[in-house]
Amino acid sequence: MTQPKGRRWSKSARRRVQIEICVRQGGGETLVEICAAPEMPDRDTVYRWLRDEPRFAQMYAAARRDLAHFYFEQAISIADETPATFKDEKGVVRMDPAAVHAQRLRVDTRKWAAAKLLPRVYGDQIAVTGADGAPLIPTETTDLLEAAKKIAFVLAAAEELAPGPIPEAAVEPAPVPLAPLALPAPGGLVLDRFDENGKVIHFPT
Repeated sequence: MTQPKGRRWSKSARRRVQIEICVRQGGGETLVEICAAPEMPDRDTVYRWLRDEPRFAQMYAAARRDLAHFYFEQAISIADETPATFKDEKGVVRMDPAAVHAQRLRVDTRKWAAAKLLPRVYGDQIAVTGADGAPLIPTETTDLLEAAKKIAFVLAAAEELAPGPIPEAAVEPAPVPLAPLALPAPGGLVLDRFDENGKVIHFPT
């Protein structure tokens, strides 16, 4: 039974259609192609279901992962196809460059789509991890006692490498300030000492 676009869907009909959308999506059909059928909802309705219904969103995400696998396998199948050929003016069979270019474009497009849909499997990025995909730097410490032992070991090693006290003989004595000299000054004054502000005080002879 054909259901007009924009009509409210019953719970059972909506569930049936959602399952069909996910099955067809995982089989290689785009949402544009699926929603073009008269018995299917429009894309705005599907997007609203994805926002409002977590269960359908999970099913749809799984279908998108299946679609990534489909695209990758399809790219391999296309790459294995023999490109179209033609005979030149001398009767030599040659590959059609336009057909080769079109075939390469089909492969690259599907590889790109697979990488976008499932980057952890088909992406080109390099992930640096520990054993079995574990992070190189743990996010949490499971054994606090073992962590405390490692910290204590590091502190003990740092204390052993620290320099000891400097011998007294190696300490350079502080310079002894020299007493000011009494020098004769004009007018019969004698340079005797400095006041607290560093100014010269002259005393009469």
